[in-house]
Amino acid sequence: MAYPVIQSGLDGFNGTIFAYGQTGSGKTFTVTGGPEKYEDRGIIPRSLSALFNQFKKRTDYNYSVHVSYLEIYNDSGYDLLDPSLETHAKSLEDLPKVAKSPTLNPKPQTLNTAKEPRGPSQGG
Repeated sequence: MAYPVIQSGLDGFNGTIFAYGQTGSGKTFTVTGGPEKYEDRGIIPRSLSALFNQFKKRTDYNYSVHVSYLEIYNDSGYDLLDPSLETHAKSLEDLPKVAKSPTLNPKPQTLNTAKEPRGPSQGG
């Protein structure tokens, strides 16, 4: 399901994976996966694994990966990767809301491996 988005990202395009559904329908499990078994990992860990595996194969490019992870609930957006929230956000309501203005966006997190990822650095 997410592979076409990953492939487009490798080709230099931005991509979004959006989980939508009613409360309790399994969106979080689908996206993040289960913590106990490797087989239960979700779309995010599988997508990141696929990306970094491709980086190892495509050594003729330099890649830069930026990830945002947002939760939208009752018309409010929450930045789930904000590192300043790790120690004091106990619930969704404790997270700062992401502005609805197109000029105020969540801060994407840059991912690195022990070896710098490689691949196309230009991309939309």
